[in-house]
Amino acid sequence: MKLLKKNKYSIVNLIIILIVIVAASAAVYIFKRRLPEIEIKAETVEIEGLKKNYNIFFLSDSHICLTDERDDSAVIEKEQLRSAILFTTERIESWRTFDALIKKAKGTKQDLVILGGDIIDSAMYASIEYVKKTMDSQPYPYLYYSGNHDFEYGTEYYTSTAFSKYLPRLSELNRTKSYQVKEFEDLIIFATQLQI
Repeated sequence: MKLLKKNKYSIVNLIIILIVIVAASAAVYIFKRRLPEIEIKAETVEIEGLKKNYNIFFLSDSHICLTDERDDSAVIEKEQLRSAILFTTERIESWRTFDALIKKAKGTKQDLVILGGDIIDSAMYASIEYVKKTMDSQPYPYLYYSGNHDFEYGTEYYTSTAFSKYLPRLSELNRTKSYQVKEFEDLIIFATQLQI
């Protein structure tokens, strides 16, 4: 009788273990399908007089489209359309692609990451905050400079309103309105912001 009970529990435990394995395998399959395969192209640039080699990771044009209740309804609608049509790879949201690239950079030793324009698709608070939170949690310094989409908002594209009202939203990312500098012992990286 005791042997039968032990076998009964063993079968239940085995079934539970199999269910967990199947569920975990399905989760891994779904997760892998949802994240893009990232291939990074490496370029070597030789600059005479440098005392060491620098690893610099450059990323642009991710066009992150995150909105929330702080945005106008017309902007939310526009960004949902743009996100769905233009800025997904194999139905993967642009912020997931950005996240995968930043994780890839973190997995390699970087001296600097340069976010080179159009990282966000519009000056929406949720997109800006997402990029700031992501980059501030990384172990390497970064420079962020704006492209033409980073500070557009709705129909304000390259207008004086876009420059005066929406470009300042990026101030926590780009630290100044006009330029950023990262100095190393024997190398200076200088990034300028768009101006009108």
